[in-house]
Amino acid sequence: KYDEISLTVSNSQNSDLTRIRLKEDALVSFERKNDGIKLMSPVMSVPQIYTEAQGSCAGLACNALPLNTERVDLKVRTGKAGTYKIAMVNKEKLKDVIRVMLVDTETKAQTNLMEQSYTFDITTSTTAITSRFYVVITSQDINGTDVVIGNGIRVYTAGNKVYLTGLNGKAGVNMFD
Repeated sequence: KYDEISLTVSNSQNSDLTRIRLKEDALVSFERKNDGIKLMSPVMSVPQIYTEAQGSCAGLACNALPLNTERVDLKVRTGKAGTYKIAMVNKEKLKDVIRVMLVDTETKAQTNLMEQSYTFDITTSTTAITSRFYVVITSQDINGTDVVIGNGIRVYTAGNKVYLTGLNGKAGVNMFD
């Protein structure tokens, strides 16, 4: 049993797909039986999207992660100047996931991929791989606020409780109603 998040990156000519599987028995590090190595296109102008796992030697075509995973960093290669779109496909494969929020750290934009795709422009032709995107996965029923503040810090409510995740140490928190 797993939930599968399928993400694409595309331009007007090409598209690429990566899958993130949320499984009960999966590990964060690379596992041959659960993770699949992706063969990257040798044509550098073809867009690519993938995730990485500790211990893998390349990007992953299918990355299995624990069910409680809340954040997955993405790698994107665009290859040439133009307009690109990141979208989620095969949403029917999601059973417990209720929100997949794409965060662009460069523009600070947040897009719920369950509802719409995200479009961005690249102004220069480069084969560099960017780490500017990540997704925040919500797998529980949230009936209030759900905000990604930045640097992986997330605040959300469930019932009458407030949750703050992503802190690396002690922090001061002020709450106002």
